[in-house]
Amino acid sequence: MPSEVSWISLAVKEKDSHVTPESLLIPEDFAAIIKASTNKRDRAMLYVLFEAALRPKSF
Repeated sequence: MPSEVSWISLAVKEKDSHVTPESLLIPEDFAAIIKASTNKRDRAMLYVLFEAALRPKSF
């Protein structure tokens, strides 16, 4: 590890990170979220997150 970053410590806890079908949005849920968004910026961000399959990590 380079000395410039050797002071950084990673505190990674091992956790089951498998995605289950129950944790995914179905298209109808996504449509409801889009319909509830109030402006174009939020709607665009939601489309990016959905299409890239990004989701918040649960801790």
